[in-house]
Amino acid sequence: MITTDQSYSSLSTEIITIYVGHEKELYNVHAGILSQYPSLEMEVYSNAEFLNSFHLADCQPDVFGALLNWIYRKNLTAISTTDKKEAIRQARLYSYLYLYVEELDMQDLQNYIMDIFRARTTCPLEWFPTDVIGDIYDYTASDSQLRKYIVDVFVSRSCSWASGTAGSGGRIGMLMRDQSEAGNHQFVAECYGALAGMAQKSKSKNPNRKAKCLYHVHVNGKKCK
Repeated sequence: MITTDQSYSSLSTEIITIYVGHEKELYNVHAGILSQYPSLEMEVYSNAEFLNSFHLADCQPDVFGALLNWIYRKNLTAISTTDKKEAIRQARLYSYLYLYVEELDMQDLQNYIMDIFRARTTCPLEWFPTDVIGDIYDYTASDSQLRKYIVDVFVSRSCSWASGTAGSGGRIGMLMRDQSEAGNHQFVAECYGALAGMAQKSKSKNPNRKAKCLYHVHVNGKKCK
């Protein structure tokens, strides 16, 4: 299925071959479609192997496959609400896709991914495994909207635990310790800072229920329409 805004002329252009990852998984892409995304086009063409053949060695094949799915169909599969293992796999995939397209300055896709994260309002904390959190902090700037979101989600759930059953406070400490032992010290510091700030409030807010564009990347500081 091709969206109507992608003209027949783009789909009738030559097909280029892109090998992705160290195992060189093969993908075919229309040159005309690729040209609609200048930063991605530059990334591909700067990694030429042969005529119309390119190799993105540092990209993960499943990440690139998801990117192409969005480019051609403007769609990504919603994160599972019934299968926890699948939900974690998808969250991991979309986290790395976010990191990849952030480098390419593909803001529409960044915001689309964030909407997918937020739509899954019953997501478990394990949505963002410790190694993924570590990579998010390694490869994003301090003002990253993805950083802000994962901290807000953690803090929101921590507050609900603290006001819930006995022993919830110990659970919070255990999870913080797990993050520290994984080397995610900046994440832990930001969570404690956010918790301290919320301690003065009588009620915590679910980050998935705030204004839709709160965690979006905005061009020139302009909010979404």
